Amino acid sequence: MTKYLYTRCVAVLAALCAVTLSCSQKAEFEPFNNEVEDTPTYSYSIAFSDEDENAGSGEGEGAKSSIINRHVNWEGKDLVGVYVRGSASQNNVKGEVYTELNPHQFKFTTSNALAVNDKVYAYTPYSTSSGTNINALPLTIPSDQYQPVEKTDPEAGSGPSDASIDLVLGKYNSSYLPMVCLPVTVTESVDAKAKFDGVTRFCNVAALICFKIYSSGSSTNPKAGAHPYAGDMSRYYDQTWNIWNYVQSVTFTSTSSGIAGTGTLNMSNLNSLTESSSDGDYDDACELEMTTSKSSVTVHTSMRVNETKDGAGAIYMAIKPGTWGGTLTVTTTIGDFTFTLPSKDYQRSKIKTIGVNLDNASTKAAFPTSNAGEVVASDFRSMLTTEGSLALSSMADNKYIFGWIVGEGGNPNMDQNLQHGKTVDGIDVLTGLYNDARELPNSNTIYTTENDRTNYLVGRNTSDESRYGYRLKFASPKQNIYHRGDKINIYLKKCTLIRENNPVRYTLYIPEDAKVVLIDRWAESTINNARYAPNYKNPVSIADLTDQMLYTYVKIKDVEFQTKRGCYTNVREYDAIINPVNKGIGIDEKDVDGNATKSFPAKDGAANLLYDGAGNGIYMLMNMNCDWRWDSSTKMRKQVPQGKGTIAGILVHAGESWDGTSSITDRGMERWGGNIGKYSIRPIRAEDLQFSDSSESSEWQDLVEWSFNKNTHNSHIYSWNDGSYNVGKTGNNKLNATEETGMINNTGAKAQLSGTGMATNDTYGIAPEASYRAFNVSDYHSKCPKANNTHTFGMEFTIIGFREYVTSFFEWSGSSWTGNVRGIMAEFSTSGKSASRVAIGFSIAGGVCQRDNNANVSWARASSFPIDWKVQWATSDDGSTWTEWRETGVVNVATNNNSLKLRSIPFAVPRDNNPKYVSYQINATKAPVYTQSDWGFGLVPYRFSLPSDIMGKTKVRVRIVPYTLKMAEWNDGTSNWAYGQEYRGNLITSSFPFGDAYTYICMEDVKIQYK
Repeated sequence: MTKYLYTRCVAVLAALCAVTLSCSQKAEFEPFNNEVEDTPTYSYSIAFSDEDENAGSGEGEGAKSSIINRHVNWEGKDLVGVYVRGSASQNNVKGEVYTELNPHQFKFTTSNALAVNDKVYAYTPYSTSSGTNINALPLTIPSDQYQPVEKTDPEAGSGPSDASIDLVLGKYNSSYLPMVCLPVTVTESVDAKAKFDGVTRFCNVAALICFKIYSSGSSTNPKAGAHPYAGDMSRYYDQTWNIWNYVQSVTFTSTSSGIAGTGTLNMSNLNSLTESSSDGDYDDACELEMTTSKSSVTVHTSMRVNETKDGAGAIYMAIKPGTWGGTLTVTTTIGDFTFTLPSKDYQRSKIKTIGVNLDNASTKAAFPTSNAGEVVASDFRSMLTTEGSLALSSMADNKYIFGWIVGEGGNPNMDQNLQHGKTVDGIDVLTGLYNDARELPNSNTIYTTENDRTNYLVGRNTSDESRYGYRLKFASPKQNIYHRGDKINIYLKKCTLIRENNPVRYTLYIPEDAKVVLIDRWAESTINNARYAPNYKNPVSIADLTDQMLYTYVKIKDVEFQTKRGCYTNVREYDAIINPVNKGIGIDEKDVDGNATKSFPAKDGAANLLYDGAGNGIYMLMNMNCDWRWDSSTKMRKQVPQGKGTIAGILVHAGESWDGTSSITDRGMERWGGNIGKYSIRPIRAEDLQFSDSSESSEWQDLVEWSFNKNTHNSHIYSWNDGSYNVGKTGNNKLNATEETGMINNTGAKAQLSGTGMATNDTYGIAPEASYRAFNVSDYHSKCPKANNTHTFGMEFTIIGFREYVTSFFEWSGSSWTGNVRGIMAEFSTSGKSASRVAIGFSIAGGVCQRDNNANVSWARASSFPIDWKVQWATSDDGSTWTEWRETGVVNVATNNNSLKLRSIPFAVPRDNNPKYVSYQINATKAPVYTQSDWGFGLVPYRFSLPSDIMGKTKVRVRIVPYTLKMAEWNDGTSNWAYGQEYRGNLITSSFPFGDAYTYICMEDVKIQYK
């Protein structure tokens, strides 16, 4: 649940005012999709009627279902729980909020259609454990609440300059404010054509306190200044840089239990309430019967102490309504301040504002006199010199590490999200990785918990310099409230230091009860300084990267994208986690024959390969919620820049600890080929990518490229075996690159791409297939590639599909493999050309397409295919006498070896032996087939250097071939979905292990370049 309550630090909010946070809105029921597949499922939406012209902006009457400017405001990731009572009884159905729709709606799916007199109940925040009893709905007011603080620009609305950092946005997560909805009665039969109006009213269960923390007094202490606890505290620390006093937390400890905890609410009591009911009626109906009681509530935040109450930021705390008194503890940068709070009446759905002047505390923090407890970064790393983990419980209470945050709490690109295994700090993903909805990742879903709990810190070394980076793993994403440029102290006693080798990197695990002190906010000018971020201020080359730079903020110069045609994420968006690009598009998707299909949001994280003029490569990693990959106004995906430039971000190693068999087991980024290199880079913001959009800036020249595009395909001018291509023509197994087809050929001779040893009588030795590159993601699944296809989107047909029996990649002597292999071969001339560097680049994946009218790669299923592949070359001076196949000088530019691991394109499932593809269920009587953890959802880009010896030759051959008998294997059930393809694969014999004898190897943009 991500509804938020916002308040500006400099905004003047009316003190002690009472504001009703309830929501009173119209609702409309309308099915947006009827029966789906074999199990009847009905989908409904409830729309909030935006009658006010400002509704949805946080200012209008129609926006009162969430909190902005002291109102609750829905956000797109919010979830509600829905119960239906009557003939169509349903229990705790998850409803998703769609704020991009006007009016806003939440949608839910049931197995029974709604009927007349059914009652629909709703509550928020949604929990999977809410059960079936609406007379005892469990709701929680947490004892730990978090209010991150964001920077805002009063003019532009975001991202201010350093001069305006006093203007901040307190973002209080209103999932701490449980709400229930008055039931809506179905008054007429609901079918695909019927609509009816209802009224929803969400009622808050909690009360809300607004604390305004400030220091207005004067001091006789010569160091204290006008306001002893506000402003710059560096005068006490004897530092040359600013140390501000921030509120770290506010704790209200009541004299009696019950101020927070879990209780139950009888939603049946809401039946008699109407919009005209009195406040007292609502209070009685919305009262929690506490089952687990807490006597204190803590709000964790980072709000700067101001000099006046009016200028102070608002810190919100949700509590159970009632009369409470007790002790208030305000923990700040310099220590604790305590107050006695007299008993007050805190009413449901009301805000009570309390001004807190630190000068009037009954117990005040002592001014600090030194920083003797600091452990500098070099000493901290030396505490753990071997791979493993070290609990820091023996550290003294005052020992801390100081550093600058170079990541970004809440940023979607902090780390790889996981579906299985164990995390680096030992959490079992399938049993212990938590999220707001209390659901766990599995083969058909993925959550952002791992990303959301990750941040990065560069620790101070001697002489105030920054040289060593740490990945921070908070126990809970709620703790991760720190932003790029924040200066913090992390007290070490309760933390755990983790070291991984090859490459050497350090992670610091921070439990929820660890002490983290904010020293200063948004000091971005500091981390842009060469003293503190030398590898950002002075950009480095790929070859200059070292282990010491891991988890620091670096800028890499003179790089360009390997795959320039298409988007930042050339993936099948239907399989990605829900994000603004794909939200809602897969609900009623149809395949080419009109069959209903559905995908699961089970993947996250894409890899783009970058390379430089020296021939080195590195992968740029981006999770699917990175906003720079789409246009926010059109929700269209953006094309990558065409030229050379720099990329900044966190330098990482894309590995994961997955099975717990050893302290740390690294399998790489599985869904993008496993090993993607020693180093990768994660950009944080759009401005981290500074590229020219002109291809003329490249240091490389194109020699030849084989690629498909829709326009030349529709013109029937692809050249195959020296003839024209037509659908169904036998022997389409050699693709010629000619300028006539729109491909690139600067060789001065014929240049062909073919399958070596492919069946010459196969109808489709090579065939064009649909790609994932469309900027409009609903485009690439609409039709199969056919010669008469009049599809208007020019980027659709770009995949080159090599169709073959999987056994034909190997030569056999009876049932034994001879050791000889076949594969995909490029043949071209380099006559009259010389170069110091040469490379071949391509994107590739494995899989199978069934037949022409159902061959859309969006639904190609991952069957068996060889896993391990490598690149070889051979030359001929006269065009007829060839050297033996060689591997000298061939290097994968990202991994520095001569191999790649082929990954599949997205899977699909045959239903009842009928080749219609459905990605989630065979039928009601058969088990579902799950997405294996390492099955990708796009083609993986690769680049291999080639020796300069191939230049000046009449003919050159470069081939990509398998070199082991490891096979991908179909996963036919629920139990082993977490195992990787190659680890489940069989050593193949002459018999194919799966019913369909054909497989595909899919490639895009096979290109030879030189310089």
